[in-house]
Amino acid sequence: MKWKNDPPDSFEQTVKIISSRINSTREVHTKFVILLDSLSISPRHRSDLKERGLKVAQIDHVGFKTWHRGIMCVPSLQMDECGIYMVKETNIYVKPAMLIPARNAEGLITALHTKPDDNASAKYMWVSSNKSFKLPPNDDIPLFCCYYDWSPGKTVALVEGGLKAYVFAHLAARMKVIGAAGGQFWQSHHELIGTLVRWNAQEVILFPDAGSIVNRCVVLDYFRTFDLVSKIDVKIKIAWWGQEEKTDDLDPDDVLKSLSQVELTKLSLLSVCEFWAFVPGEIRRNLLEGKHNHVFPVLT
Repeated sequence: MKWKNDPPDSFEQTVKIISSRINSTREVHTKFVILLDSLSISPRHRSDLKERGLKVAQIDHVGFKTWHRGIMCVPSLQMDECGIYMVKETNIYVKPAMLIPARNAEGLITALHTKPDDNASAKYMWVSSNKSFKLPPNDDIPLFCCYYDWSPGKTVALVEGGLKAYVFAHLAARMKVIGAAGGQFWQSHHELIGTLVRWNAQEVILFPDAGSIVNRCVVLDYFRTFDLVSKIDVKIKIAWWGQEEKTDDLDPDDVLKSLSQVELTKLSLLSVCEFWAFVPGEIRRNLLEGKHNHVFPVLT
C-alpha cells in the first residue's frame, strides 16, 4: 500500500494529485459560499462590525454572517492514503456566533472561524468537530488572506486573528494582510510562505498586539515566524507605536481607526533587533536559554 507521505510514482500521478487538490479546494469554497449565501447577518453583529470601523459594503464583501444555533454541514479538504484530495462533509453543532470565513491567497474560503455570542465560550473558535482545523497535506492552520484588487503586493502586513485582519485590511487599504489565529503564523508554515511567494511580497510588516512583548509565549511565536520568513528573500519589519501595555495601548485595528487622516507610514518601523530590545530582559534571557533558542539566529 502507498501512503500519503510517500513520493508519487510518476508524473501522471503527480498531475492527478495536483488536479485533485485544485478542484477539491474550489469545491470546498463553493460549498461554503452556498452556505453563507443562505444566511444573513444580525443587527447586533452588523453594529459590532460598524463600531470596528467597517462599512456595510465591506461587511458584505468579506462574508460575515450570523449563525443562530444548530447543526451545520461543514465541508473540509481531505486526503486519502494515495495523496488524492477530496471533500468531506461533517455535521457539526454550532452555538450562536458570528461566522468569519478564512480565505487563502486566491481568496477561496478554506474554513470558518466563529466569534461565539456566549461570553463564557472561547473568544474565537474553528467550526470543526474537535475545535481545531488543519489543512492537508502539512496540517497547516488556515490563514485569513485579505486584500483589495488594488492593494499593492510588495508589502504584506501580518496581524493576529481573523476578524482583526479583515478590519485592518479594510481600514488600511494600502497593503495586503495575512491574519493567523492567535498570531501563530509559524503553524501555517507552507500556507504562509506559499502566500508570500504568490503575492510576490518583498517586505513583511508584523503589527504586534498591545502588551505582546510582555508575554513570553507570544514573543516566541513572533520569532518563530521571523525565523520562518527569514528563510526566503523577504525583509522583516515590526510596526511600533509604543504598545507595551495590554490595557493602556491600542491594538493595530484600533490604531488605524484613531489615525484618521494621519498616514500609516508615520508609525515607526523597527528591525527585528530593534524590536527585540523592547522585550523585557527576563523574557529575553529565558528564551535564549530555553529549548527554542534555535529560532533566534534571526537576531544576527
